[in-house]
Amino acid sequence: MMKPEYLLKIPPSMSLRKAALVEPLAVALHIAELAKLTSRVNLGI
Repeated sequence: MMKPEYLLKIPPSMSLRKAALVEPLAVALHIAELAKLTSRVNLGI
């Protein structure tokens, strides 16, 4: 269970499909920042 303060309400204008991508994208961006990745780095996933 998540604490309520960690939850965000999905705006009515956002589809559930798009909302489902927010958390994985946020994690990927955070990792890229921690790894100091740039647009010149080749990366395989």
